[in-house]
Amino acid sequence: MIAITGGAGFIGSHIARKFNEIHSEEDLLLVDDLTAGQQKLRNIADLKIADYLDKEQFRTRVEKEDKNLKLKAVFHYGACTDRSEGDGRYVMDNNYHYSKTLLHYCLNKKIPFIYAISTQAEKKTNMVDYSQWLFDQYVRNRREPNSRIKSLRLSNVYGPYEQHKGPQASCIFHLCRQALHQQRIHLHGSAEAEHNKKKYQFLWVKDIAVTNVHLYTELSEKNMDYHETSRYIVNADTISLYELAVIIAQKAGISTDMQYLNTKSGNYTPVHSIIPTDSSPFTCETSVFNGIAMYIRWLNDNAESIE
Repeated sequence: MIAITGGAGFIGSHIARKFNEIHSEEDLLLVDDLTAGQQKLRNIADLKIADYLDKEQFRTRVEKEDKNLKLKAVFHYGACTDRSEGDGRYVMDNNYHYSKTLLHYCLNKKIPFIYAISTQAEKKTNMVDYSQWLFDQYVRNRREPNSRIKSLRLSNVYGPYEQHKGPQASCIFHLCRQALHQQRIHLHGSAEAEHNKKKYQFLWVKDIAVTNVHLYTELSEKNMDYHETSRYIVNADTISLYELAVIIAQKAGISTDMQYLNTKSGNYTPVHSIIPTDSSPFTCETSVFNGIAMYIRWLNDNAESIE
């Protein structure tokens, strides 16, 4: 089986859905914490899976190297990504120690291990970023020839099935919600404010899922040199928050005249990513323009997702 941690979450459920679509023969093990399961039910109701395990059950079986847990690969998308989380002990246990457990299991079994961290993790401005950065350093310091490991660097991912994230959902989700519910988009500051003019990259979640499945295929066919472990995912488009709001307004069929709130910036300001010049990134196929058009259609067809 292929295990997907965070499988009921935003990116994890899309990876499962993509496997259902193009590798339907693969048995999927969905791993998550469904304590607040009703919020994530929409994400998984249509998925075809072979089995489900609670995160703690899965962790225990991995730690014991349960022989009945016959895994072909692990996609690790079960990290805490809520940057407002104040319980550092929880964040470190979930994002660092749990991730180490999965890493060593995959190394010992010589199976693919694919995970993702934020492009801003190196800033270490909160516990989530620090925990992701520390785990990534841990992986890098354990270089082994032909390790079947890949990490992806992501930022500003948007698309269907992120509604359960609440305030942590993408700024595109929140701007679309304003457009469809309030028939007006509110930005913070002014049109000339730096955060409204700065250029950002936005990644369509279905492109992320495709990349993950591609990596699984690649790692299953051949062993990879460890120095190829880290890859960025980028979009050829870079766009300002103001330009983004205009596109959303146009696609939603509302006025492109923005209302400005008398605050410096909002809670949904996107992440500004600097891609190293020596990297060889994957490039998303979906432009922001087309991605927003598809997202607006999906939100209209699933109106309860933006209530």
